[in-house]
Amino acid sequence: MEARLALANDGLPSGVQLTKEDEEKRRRRRERNKIAASKCRNRKKERTVRLCEESEGLQRGNAELRREMQMLRLEVQHLTSLLRQHACVGTPPGATMNFYGPSAGCL
Repeated sequence: MEARLALANDGLPSGVQLTKEDEEKRRRRRERNKIAASKCRNRKKERTVRLCEESEGLQRGNAELRREMQMLRLEVQHLTSLLRQHACVGTPPGATMNFYGPSAGCL
């Protein structure tokens, strides 16, 4: 159990002695690793925030485009209705142009 704790605490098997130089190298390496890990976590958080913001913006844009599409469909229906009404006024039977297929003739 003590050997495990010694190994877990400093990463070396118990009983291994390091020179001052090796200890300093190890300390610097651990410090660099700590800084690199912190930077990595920060970049990941920033990326997550950016992706969430981008997703929200795209969702808002999508909703706006859907509203616009619905308005345009209603406008097409309205204009088609007006065109059918107008095509039937004052034209001899059979003289209307069939712009919208077989169901577009005068009612």
